[in-house]
Parts: sequence; C-alpha cells; structure tokens
Amino acid sequence: MYRKPTHTDRYLHAKSHHHPAQKQSVISSLVHRAFSISQPDNINQELKHVKTALLQNGYSSSNIQKVINRHCHPRIPKKTPETNSHQITTVLPYIHGVTDHIGRILRKKNIKTTFKPLNKISQILPSAKDARHALSCKGIYKIPCDCGSVYIGETGRSIQTRIKEHQRYVKTRSSAHSALAEHFLDTGHKICFDQTSVVSKSQHYFPRKIREAIEIKKHPQNLNRDDGYQLSSIWKPVLSASTASVH
Repeated sequence: MYRKPTHTDRYLHAKSHHHPAQKQSVISSLVHRAFSISQPDNINQELKHVKTALLQNGYSSSNIQKVINRHCHPRIPKKTPETNSHQITTVLPYIHGVTDHIGRILRKKNIKTTFKPLNKISQILPSAKDARHALSCKGIYKIPCDCGSVYIGETGRSIQTRIKEHQRYVKTRSSAHSALAEHFLDTGHKICFDQTSVVSKSQHYFPRKIREAIEIKKHPQNLNRDDGYQLSSIWKPVLSASTASVH
C-alpha cells in the first residue's frame, strides 16, 4: 500500500456530527481496501496501520474488529423481499436526536430517508484566496457605484462571467440589458467593477433568488429595477431590523 509523504491519516472523526452510517462507512471502506488491494503477505501489516489510524480518529477498537471479522468470515446474504420501485425517498439534514427520530417514523410509512451533513465551517467562512478566484463561483454578488449605491445580482454561472457581461453592456450603452448600464447613461457615475464582492455562494436556483431578494431589501440604496423574488410579508420586521443594522 503506497501513501503519499503528505498523507496524515486524518479521516471523518468518530465524534463528528454525522450520521452513524457515514462514520461506519469510513471503517468499512478502509478495511475493504486493505483486503482488496494488499498482497496476502502484507494484509496484517496494512490492517495494523488501519487500526492505528482509526483509533487516532476516535473509533473504538471493538467496532473496528467487528468490521475486520466480517471481511474474514463473510456471511451468506439473506434474501431480501423485493422493494417497491416507487418508494418515496426524502433527504434530511442530520441533527442528532431530531432528524434521525423523524427518519424512523418515516420508515414505518415506507418512506426511505437519506441523511446529509450540515454545512461545514469551511462553507460558512469566506475564502482566503484572491478575489479573482472568489468570483469564479455561482451565487449572489454586489457591484458598487462611486455614488454610494450598489447593484445586487445573482447568477447560476460564474460571477466573473456575469460581471464581464455587465461591463460589456456599460461599454456598449445597452441600458435595456443592464440596470448598471442604465444608471451609467443617466448619471455618468463610475461603476466600480473592481470592487465587486461575493455576498453569498449558492449552487441552487431558489436559494439564490431568495438571498438576492433579501440583500436588495437590506440595501435600500440599490440600482436594481425590481425587488427580485417576492418574499413573504412575515419577513418584513426581520429585514427592517437587519437594514437598520447595516446603516
């Protein structure tokens, strides 16, 4: 078994907030790899390394040994009844003591539940890389004008690509295609494209639309032609409070 010099044996920690099945798969995958790749003379050495690495990542020795024993003495799989091909599947964020309990209730109703981890810290914190790299993502962006106003936009392509379109519309004075071009023609103000910032990264359509509408509400001094996605009126007090904190 070859490992790069930079390999650290760091895996999903046993105490991390993930579904038990996901953490169990860490043990299963490493043990399975040891048996399927290692030569017979090196299996014991590889299993010893796997045990040490898993123990350092918080996994219990008994649980590791159970997985190894299953590989050494595989059982004949039982015949399972045919499942309904039209079974409903739902995806829930894993919250210990909450969504796992919901999953058990749904299972009784013949609804399969798949759990996904919550957002990682790295997904919440802004990128430390340079601005050019940051603008290569999809999401919501903010373009300021030298008059103090801002334009809030969203795109399912890279933000950098969308900015280039805005720049082209301003250059060609195509006000019909861009609110920024219209503002430039009406006032002659300088659009500060070099100060464009990423408000939020988002891969999915509706979350982008909703976040764009929220940011438009939070920045009353904006250049947008409309308010974007129509938010429910119940959010007005919250948005009003956040707008006051911005100013």
